[in-house]
Amino acid sequence: MSTVRRIAELERERSEQWTVLELASARIRGIDAELGHLKAGADVVGKLSDEMLTEAILTVLRSSASAMSPSAIIDRLKVGGREESATKVNATLSYLKQCSRVRHEGRAAWRAI
Repeated sequence: MSTVRRIAELERERSEQWTVLELASARIRGIDAELGHLKAGADVVGKLSDEMLTEAILTVLRSSASAMSPSAIIDRLKVGGREESATKVNATLSYLKQCSRVRHEGRAAWRAI
């Protein structure tokens, strides 16, 4: 094999390996971000089973950077050890809205005040 061909082959292989490395690095960053988000949420909602439902929902909403849907709230409550129905969560959200403790920001979007 000529030197020129070997150089070209090694450069191609090096380029391919950099691509693999960059993809793996991006995947690891994504995993770390998701893991951090889930751990932060688990830390916040880990103590929800001891709270009244109104306070548990407020804790979940306050821990979120954005408005949440009732189904997302139910998912977070499950992580915190609570099994709540959509009916109870929606009724509690309506109650909290009447008490001016949450704000309805559109279709299925709730935020703590």
